[in-house]
Amino acid sequence: SDSDNFGGDIPMADYAAPSKRYLWQAGSSTMKNMGPMFNTLVEWDPEDPDPSVIRGDLADSWEILDGGLTYVFHINEKANWHDGVPVTADDVTFSLDAMICPDCFEVMKGQRRTSLFFFKGAYEVGQSRAIDAKTVEIKLNYPVPAFLDMLSLSAVGIGPKRTILGEGKIQNIYQSDDLNGSGPFFHVGYTVDVKNEFVKNPDYWKEGYPRIDSMSHFIITDPGTTIAAFKSGQVLMQNQPTTPLNALQAVKLGEDMAGELEVRWAGPSGFRGFQINATKKPFDDQRVRQALNLAIHRQPIIDIISGGQDLLGTPLPPDTWYSYTSEEAAQMPGFRELNGEKHPDDLAEARRLLAEAGFGEGFAVEFATRDAVGYPDIAAIIADQLRTYLGWDVTLKVYESAAGYVAYDNGEFQFNLQGSTYNFDDPSAALLRYTTGTAPMRAAGGDNKGWIPEGLEEAVALQAGEPDREKRKAIVLKAHDIMLNEDNNYIGIFWNMRHWPINNRIQGLNMHPSGYAMHKLENIWCDPKC
Repeated sequence: SDSDNFGGDIPMADYAAPSKRYLWQAGSSTMKNMGPMFNTLVEWDPEDPDPSVIRGDLADSWEILDGGLTYVFHINEKANWHDGVPVTADDVTFSLDAMICPDCFEVMKGQRRTSLFFFKGAYEVGQSRAIDAKTVEIKLNYPVPAFLDMLSLSAVGIGPKRTILGEGKIQNIYQSDDLNGSGPFFHVGYTVDVKNEFVKNPDYWKEGYPRIDSMSHFIITDPGTTIAAFKSGQVLMQNQPTTPLNALQAVKLGEDMAGELEVRWAGPSGFRGFQINATKKPFDDQRVRQALNLAIHRQPIIDIISGGQDLLGTPLPPDTWYSYTSEEAAQMPGFRELNGEKHPDDLAEARRLLAEAGFGEGFAVEFATRDAVGYPDIAAIIADQLRTYLGWDVTLKVYESAAGYVAYDNGEFQFNLQGSTYNFDDPSAALLRYTTGTAPMRAAGGDNKGWIPEGLEEAVALQAGEPDREKRKAIVLKAHDIMLNEDNNYIGIFWNMRHWPINNRIQGLNMHPSGYAMHKLENIWCDPKC
């Protein structure tokens, strides 16, 4: 039986060291390490191949009332924290409030907020309450069709109120003693830039889980070393669907290890683009931001990096129900070609805008990137394009991954190359990166004010609560066109297809396209046994 193969240790590859310490500092580089220790109210079912299926996690069941304005969740009676104390409705209400307002709690002041409730104005502090110890009610200001999807993100894991407020322990990933979760694993060690180690929670409140005894996440940032680790059997899987490999390297790994390893694909699942610091010259000028959008030749980058598998980086992902098609995207200013070359009209307009703004040929800029997931290779191509097309004097600054996040958080850059995860297939999930002031758009001082053009915030808020799909699509396309034609401080290059290398010995794992989901890994095992 399958249970005969349960137990053992699974060695996994990890594309980057955790960049943040705290549970709600949402980002995939942190969630892959924090996720195994925490639960969410609901989750995408990791045991169902359909990535849209949602099941209960902490919540056994729930009701949706008042036309989608009220949610009532019933917490599993057996759900306990690692220290044995029951998970309560008060923990849930505290967590929801702390996610959107860390400064409301003294111990958490200064913690960057998560991407929770990017449906702007849908939820405010105090709009959840404990009906009893195991029942919580959440009120929304308007119906949100994708509310359960949002609650399924690993970034919205529920934390223990009494530990955080009473002992001042804010779930520090670098200090295992500070971590008190409810999830299937204990975090027992972090060797800086080497590995994170986890062991089974022997008193986990879900009977029969987790199915392994332990797992080790080895931090491997180099593509060649990652490939060698898989081929040698040092690692059996990536710990989430993000690797240092580009698409071509992932395809080759699957071919080389056919019969032993499978590379699974989903998407569009991530975004690569320029984060613009709208507080620093020359990018405090809207004309410069728009010129950059026009000048980049995206298709050659896609061809080199993914063999053409990735999609043009229009503000919203092409070929979704709420966006344009890939064919339509290929005709848009900044994305179009002429006979396979960069369209001359776009270059002429970019140069005109720069000349008007006073930042023409010879202007010196520093282009930042992190040494992770193939960013330096992409950045080198882009730097050459900017030198060729605009005559800019481009210096490429490559940060170690965690150090890059620190610099970006502090606003110590002009513009950078940075990706973000497409959390789930909903317009609000795609739009959050532009207006919420959360990851990755902490780039312009956190709140992004000073660049957002008229009508964008209104459109983003309006679409979130529109129940009619066609009416919602019209509003979403208005937001898209504002960012494409007027202004944007997160300029897209491409939407990437996400890949996940998994040894054929690994069982029970279904892939979800989001990089912010299914991090608990409680349901997987090896056959033969690890």
